[in-house]
Amino acid sequence: MKLNHDATSGLDITIAHSPDPAFLFVADPDSYEGFVSSDWTIDSLWSHVTEQMNSERIAAWGTPEQDLKIRIIVRDGYIIEPPTPEFAAATSFYVQSGGRLCFGSYTHITMSAQFPEEHIDAESNYHPDYSQHLLTVRPARYRIDVYRHFGWREGSQHAEQLNKGVNFTIVISNHPTGDKISHYDIPWTTR
Repeated sequence: MKLNHDATSGLDITIAHSPDPAFLFVADPDSYEGFVSSDWTIDSLWSHVTEQMNSERIAAWGTPEQDLKIRIIVRDGYIIEPPTPEFAAATSFYVQSGGRLCFGSYTHITMSAQFPEEHIDAESNYHPDYSQHLLTVRPARYRIDVYRHFGWREGSQHAEQLNKGVNFTIVISNHPTGDKISHYDIPWTTR
């Protein structure tokens, strides 16, 4: 199911999401290069996504396979202070956007990695029930800060200490002048 949100004047929403295990992402669907190979491996997929992160096309981070509550905040201008002081871990990225951002999970990435006709912003022909959120934003470079609000052995399929409230807060801020952030792997994952 694809949901569209106009975030050109800001946005603060909380959504329910049930991801496949592995990772969640925010990406520019117009610049993200999804196709890897019809016979990709975990190593080739992780390397590809990491390369795309370093090209500022996607922000991806690990998640357990559980029903999650995710808060997405889009704001103009970067504010250093986190939206809540209570978080277990945080990670940051930059994504250049031509005016659209897409939030989704591992299934969207793997479908576009394997099938050249699949794109991360399209409803999957293979898994149409996985939710996906398209955000209309101003064309800009965005800093994406992800706050995880629960303890977790990173890479595990389930989080034993999953909190009852919001599990992840994603803050998307227009920030054209920030220093480049280099990634060597997808944060909070194991291969």
